Amino acid sequence: MVAAGGSGVSQYRSGSNNYQNVGANAGGLVGNFGKNVNNPYEYTNGAKGGSQTLGGTGAFRVDTTNHDGEDGTFGKGGDGAYYYSSGGGGGYYGGGGGGYTREVWTSGGGGSSYISGYEGCNSISNDSTDNNIKHTGSKYHYSGYYFIGSEMKTASNLNDGKAKITLERVETKTSDELEQDRTEKEWNYTYSESYQTFTAPVNGTYQITLNGAEGGYYHYSQEAYAGNGAKTTGNIYLTAGTKLYVYVGGQGGMHYTNATGWPGNTTYYSTGGWNGGGAGTYDSTSAWGNGGGGATDVRLVPGDASDFDSLKSRIMVAAGGAGASYTS
Repeated sequence: MVAAGGSGVSQYRSGSNNYQNVGANAGGLVGNFGKNVNNPYEYTNGAKGGSQTLGGTGAFRVDTTNHDGEDGTFGKGGDGAYYYSSGGGGGYYGGGGGGYTREVWTSGGGGSSYISGYEGCNSISNDSTDNNIKHTGSKYHYSGYYFIGSEMKTASNLNDGKAKITLERVETKTSDELEQDRTEKEWNYTYSESYQTFTAPVNGTYQITLNGAEGGYYHYSQEAYAGNGAKTTGNIYLTAGTKLYVYVGGQGGMHYTNATGWPGNTTYYSTGGWNGGGAGTYDSTSAWGNGGGGATDVRLVPGDASDFDSLKSRIMVAAGGAGASYTS
């Protein structure tokens, strides 16, 4: 299961005029587009959201005068272009990074979400590699694990991601018996910048709920809203001893706390949220782009957040939102 992340906001201000890009929220099957509220590029050359088979295209891939956003990829939002553009949200496929051209800035795109067994999802094959991803067209993950009663919701979470696993029914017990004798029925997971391990204590049905992380935002401007993370939920049957690996996404980096110099020029970047958020860019004086939020997901294979064999084992993903941008 994967819950998608939304993109961040970009904003430009000249004199008394504010030019703001509303951040793209995390998506369901397809992530939302990056936007510029004052320009028609919003729906033509802005950053695209991730889908079930491709990462979102970065903003402004039109001509040589542009600073193009980076394309999203499997599990990773695109970085914002040089000069105050926000990063795309992480997800099953990440959203494209925001871009800059002719005094126009856009936010990144939102990532897409994924739930094994959910209608409209397109799973990858077990023999996929980092350089050769193959889609099966099936809604079921190659592992055979799948969810029932599943839901996806866009724009559902602020701040860092989170996850919850609830024991709904033990195989050999009625619901009344379960209520009487179980001592632990709920496990909650928060952002830790590392995976966390859940081991099923009994054979039974478990409900898993994931929330992707919000993108970073400009802390002085309430107008520069970042994209919110998505929410996914579903029920899955697990046998005792089954291990799941929970990756909780981090909120996208903000320019005043997560800044790092960009070698060779005066542009800096705000780190993307842990687990797939794209980086945002900004200069040191008057323009700020923030990182996209990381996705929250459940995997069958542990490893680094970006390890491909681990990424392809994801059975549920909730995408993270894109970061906000602001200029003055």
